[in-house]
Amino acid sequence: MTDATIRSTTLHKDGTRDVTELSHVNVSLDDLKNGQTGKLLLNADIKMQNNPAASATNSLLQAKLSGNFVFSLTADLKPASVTGNTRLEISQATGAMAELASLGSDLDCEITPTEIKQLALRFQKGTTRLGELRVTGPFDAQKTEGHLKVEMLSIDRQVLNLAGVKNGLDFGSTTLNSTNDILIAKSGAAISASGQLVVNKFQVTRTNQTTPTLDLSTKYDLSVDRTAETALVRAFTLTGIQNNNQLLAGELTSPMTVSWGNTTNAVGDSALNFTVSGLNLADWKAFVGDVAPAGDANESRTPHSRSMPSSTAMPVIDVPPSAK
Repeated sequence: MTDATIRSTTLHKDGTRDVTELSHVNVSLDDLKNGQTGKLLLNADIKMQNNPAASATNSLLQAKLSGNFVFSLTADLKPASVTGNTRLEISQATGAMAELASLGSDLDCEITPTEIKQLALRFQKGTTRLGELRVTGPFDAQKTEGHLKVEMLSIDRQVLNLAGVKNGLDFGSTTLNSTNDILIAKSGAAISASGQLVVNKFQVTRTNQTTPTLDLSTKYDLSVDRTAETALVRAFTLTGIQNNNQLLAGELTSPMTVSWGNTTNAVGDSALNFTVSGLNLADWKAFVGDVAPAGDANESRTPHSRSMPSSTAMPVIDVPPSAK
């Protein structure tokens, strides 16, 4: 593919438009053969221009994408090894996207037939590192089996705003960290995963409305049997702290079995303690707009599930009449 252009346009009711465009797209693939080593090269210019009705959120972003990979295939065309890098570099950003200027990311890849030595997506602004996503560990591509460590390290607002800017979201002081241990067995049919996600100083601003600062943490331990079409959630906890006070608390008190193959018995016996304390609904108008009532919501319940559809096992937060 040589010098291609791919363009997406969104038209607003007031006649303005948002345009996302890939231009000068070049992709070349050489020596794609059984049992051989090949090369993949790609590059493109990226342009995003948003002009919504609210002129304060107008923005322009221009960037360059380039990639270079060497790969090898087995005799039956399964992937054997991949080595290479893809870089995204933002050359210009104005308006609502101005803070993304000079932001860059690198995807580094080094995979052998038996190990993921490195699969890392790193973000930086100038010489300042802004966090990374990383996967490492033994993995047999032929058998689709392995033991992987998946990490999210110090992802901050400047990275999150890449995803949120399209919807006018600014993630304030938010940072994300996550560690996950994943075991893949039986040719990919059995998957076990455990880990935790920590969200520090979560905050979102949208249309001049800012949510309170919230610290969230969750831990989980589960396994999936794709052959039996079942999942076992052995442990799950959720904690939310706002202004040094516990706002949210959730804990699975006994393991939960979920089946998507047998809908008449979708969820096995389980219990989830869930507590909301002092939730000021008006604080979260940035997410739910004018439908957010005023007042505080408090709820503490332990819903039980005994061989019922999964939807009935979820807790419901009751808003006091005075808060509606």
